[in-house]
Amino acid sequence: MGGNVAVLGSKSVSLWVVTITLAAVLAVTGCTADRFFVRSPDLPRYDAQKPTIILMPPDVLLFELSAGGFLTPNGSWTETAKEHMGHHLAGMLEGAILSEYREPSPNSRHAAEITQAIAVSILMGTVIKDHHSKPVQRLPNKQGRFDWSLGEEAVAPLRLHTGADHALFLSVHDSYADVSRIVLQVVVGVLFGPSRLLAGMPR
Repeated sequence: MGGNVAVLGSKSVSLWVVTITLAAVLAVTGCTADRFFVRSPDLPRYDAQKPTIILMPPDVLLFELSAGGFLTPNGSWTETAKEHMGHHLAGMLEGAILSEYREPSPNSRHAAEITQAIAVSILMGTVIKDHHSKPVQRLPNKQGRFDWSLGEEAVAPLRLHTGADHALFLSVHDSYADVSRIVLQVVVGVLFGPSRLLAGMPR
């Protein structure tokens, strides 16, 4: 299970990545998770006024894992997850002004550049997650430092369009067992013991 959150700062373009349990953030019925991991640099402090953060459209896709091991997108889980994300983030960022992103008109001067920046941010979120969670995919030039950026030029159109201090990007793709698979796991555990369940039925 994993998710990415990226914040593009207005002065020094920073990238903030958080991997967090869906159980805590989404509270989706039937979904469980057991990990909580946060890695982030220091974000700018605002003593005089609250920072403005634009919540970008979340990239969320939850799959249902059947007893046969097949993955099927679950639209209901996905939509519920998006709703819970918004409510939970509002609580986490109560010291800031949180607003939802509004797309520019297709004829807007920076529409194409903003679309490209959003696509690149999603891709970078995946790269960052893999870099910090999969040793084989770690980039040697980072040397253990949390140092990522889309660059000032890339985020300038988004800043001009929103007028915000930060843009918050969220990406969560994950799968959870359906009722039939959970029942099958329990039956296998009863018949063959917990060791067989853990060895033969990957979670």
